[in-house]
Amino acid sequence: MTTPGNELLEQTRQGFGAYLCAQSAGARPNAAALTALVERLGLVNEFVGKPTGGESVAFLRRQGAATSNIANDDVLHADWVIHVASRRDGMVDSVCQEAAKLLAPARVRVLNGVLGTKRGDEQLLLRC
Repeated sequence: MTTPGNELLEQTRQGFGAYLCAQSAGARPNAAALTALVERLGLVNEFVGKPTGGESVAFLRRQGAATSNIANDDVLHADWVIHVASRRDGMVDSVCQEAAKLLAPARVRVLNGVLGTKRGDEQLLLRC
């Protein structure tokens, strides 16, 4: 007899999330415009304060990277990563679209997914 995997357990969608992985094309990102975007949309910087209602953003700058079991050159070579999470449907897509325009001419790859629960543990299920 085999034990069933977690795929049969109920997964309740708790929100949406994405990682924007950007490779520089020489220009620096417009930090003021990115800050204005997230403030206008009501997102809280994860490093500054506690996000209310799951509405958050984090700005990460590459310090180093190493390959792992799953190859993903867009993540491995990203100069910047923006993580965004929201419980509002469509919010993450809006942030991704607008941020990608603000990061131009950088090469941007979006890894998005849904925030779900499995036995009470939250996890971001990426759709690549």
